[in-house]
This record gives sequence, structure tokens and C-alpha cells, in this order.
Amino acid sequence: MRSRIGIIAGLIGAALTVPAMAAPLIQLQLVGRPVGSALPFTNQVTAPAGTVVEYQLLASMAPLTTSNTQGATVRTINSLTLVQGTTGDGINGLKIDISNRVGSLSTTLFSTAGTLNSDPSSLTGDGWDAGTGASGGAPTASDLLGVRPIHSTGIQTFGNPELIMSGAFTVPAAAGPGFLDMKWASGGAGSAKINGGTNVIISATTEGGADPFVGYTSLGINVPEPGMLGMLGLGMLGVITRRRRA
Repeated sequence: MRSRIGIIAGLIGAALTVPAMAAPLIQLQLVGRPVGSALPFTNQVTAPAGTVVEYQLLASMAPLTTSNTQGATVRTINSLTLVQGTTGDGINGLKIDISNRVGSLSTTLFSTAGTLNSDPSSLTGDGWDAGTGASGGAPTASDLLGVRPIHSTGIQTFGNPELIMSGAFTVPAAAGPGFLDMKWASGGAGSAKINGGTNVIISATTEGGADPFVGYTSLGINVPEPGMLGMLGLGMLGVITRRRRA
């Protein structure tokens, strides 16, 4: 049997060989909920086939002191300031695709483009639909291609998080889990500023490295089988009955 000291030494050695975790400067996330519900927006939605789900694309800058390394260049967020003009920090624009990556959501999902947020902050002319080439994406089967939220030149914003775009899709008639993810297939790009106006240029090259500028949180969609819906209904009925008797 290995000694306790030997085990600890092995654990320390293993820890030292683990590669450094990526530290994105920008975080994007997709959240959703069934249309008309009072449920909060979350990254996991359970909805029967045929349900219309409303989604939101959110963005936020990483916390202060976050460092990102691209090649030999280290960029650390030391300050974030929301002001009008070139010294303002935050995101100016992005171009991404929203796509089904795994599971049963491979049938037609999106039928309309998303709606870009026209007034996300206190700045003047800050709409995500105000810049050249702004687009809520092109619906293509289960993808929304070329989503292009972009401000006017010289405008950067950041929220905690900030609503960039919203929209809706109908859950397909297929049971099982699926995920809506974000990728850079359609010439992905973008730009942001930190530390009082220091440029951060986003491209497929920067995002394909070990420490990308942008991190993602996908939206998971679970489509329960018809039998499970009945069981859920009976379970809720039991809860209601017990509450009435209490």
C-alpha cells in the first residue's frame, strides 16, 4: 500500500500537470422558458413537443482581475467603464451562429430571426441593432445563422448580464434532450474594449485557441415523453390533494 505521503505527492504532481483553465473576457449565455409562463429564464427548459419557447441571448463582461492569454499577450481586466465614446468599455459587436449541436432537436426549429435589443443601457444610440450589418440571424433548419448584434461605431456596453437579443422557437415533435449552442461557422467575429478603451478583437482564430476571449453557456431543452407528462400530472395532483388536506 502506498504511504499517505506518496499519495499526497502524487496528487500534487497531477495537479501541477493540469492545463490552465481558459479565462474568457466575455460570457454569452442562452436562457429560455415556455411562452406565457411565469417561470424564470434558465439554461435548462423542460417542455413538451409543440411548446413555444421564448429565449434570450445574454452577455456579460468577466469580473475585474480576469486575465486572458492569447499567444504571448496577456490581457487583464483592470477597469470597466460605461461611458459614451471610444474610452468606454464593453462589447461593440459580435457575429455568431446559434445551432443545435446534440440530441433530438435536429428538425426545423427556428422560423423567424431574433429581435435585437434596441436600448440596453443608459448610453445614447446604444441599440444592438444600430450598427452596420446588424441582424437577428437567418433561420436555416435548426440553426440561426449570422446573428449580428452590433452598436454604432464607438459605442460599447456591458451588463451583468445584458440582454442582446430575444426570440422564440417551437419544440419539435421528438422526445429526448437537445442543446442550443453557439459557434463561429459563419465568419464569426467581434470586438470589445477593456481598461478605458483597450481593443479586444475577436475572430475565429482567437476563439479556436486554448484561451478564447468568449465563453458560452448553452440552452438545454428536454422534451418529455407523453407517458412522463401523465406521471407528472398525477404527481402534481397528489401534491395539491395533500396540501388541501393539510
